[in-house]
Amino acid sequence: MPNLDKPYFDLATPSQVKKFLTERGLSARKLFGQHFLIDKNILSKIIEAAKIKKGEKVLEIGSGIGTLTFALASQGAEVVTIEKDRGAVSLVKELACRYPNVKIITGDVLKIDFDEILKESLSWKVVSNPPYSIASPILFKLISFRKKFSSIILMLQREFARRLVAKLDSEDYSFLSVKAQFYMNIEIIHKVSRNVFFPPPKVDSAIVLLKPLESPKVKVSDEDLFFKIADAMFRMRRKNLKNSLKPLSLPAEFYENSPIDLTRRGETLSLEEIGILTDFISNIKNKN
Repeated sequence: MPNLDKPYFDLATPSQVKKFLTERGLSARKLFGQHFLIDKNILSKIIEAAKIKKGEKVLEIGSGIGTLTFALASQGAEVVTIEKDRGAVSLVKELACRYPNVKIITGDVLKIDFDEILKESLSWKVVSNPPYSIASPILFKLISFRKKFSSIILMLQREFARRLVAKLDSEDYSFLSVKAQFYMNIEIIHKVSRNVFFPPPKVDSAIVLLKPLESPKVKVSDEDLFFKIADAMFRMRRKNLKNSLKPLSLPAEFYENSPIDLTRRGETLSLEEIGILTDFISNIKNKN
């Protein structure tokens, strides 16, 4: 078990969170989707999953009041944390005086230049409890920089986590499932009750481990086309492929000789089958 018995790790208790917020005139801001972790057991599970080694670079998205930030720092990580809320930044900077291995960046994670941040090291870990309202764009941004990450550990809304690991032909299977699984091995490692946060959100959560693959799960000739097909399939998931793929204006030869039955719905196709469609369409386009 990681050692969390440091002075500021009482941040993971209800009384200490309320005390820190009250003393500084702060509150959990709905605008930023803030829900502060108040359970040391869950904090320990996140740290255990991260398997931090001293000196490792860790990127955190959304420091909040620093509960996870300082837990990571106490394990010897070199933590770079991004926070948009200036009130929370002020508090974290105050507490960070004891932790020279914590760097705080103020700003919107979706606008910040990751190239500039990540150039400090060849390999990073991401350990974060990001705002649930922007989980999708955050994840897609992390995927685009996946070659820099050895692992990604996120606290996510449980419904979102289920979509990440969903199998084909299920209600949770979606474009998000395809995009994430194309580049990552994904595992839900712990379910988390809404009651371990202050204030409690309206949903339960899950700790998710994502491990970037050395190469995509499916080898295709055109990755952009692969995702255009997947996106079209799920935009009209109740329609069959013949209809859902119409917006792509595909050649007539595709409809005449498709290697996949076009009466099927997109949600029934595996990544491998989407890859077969991709290569077939790509070959047609290259011939013409």
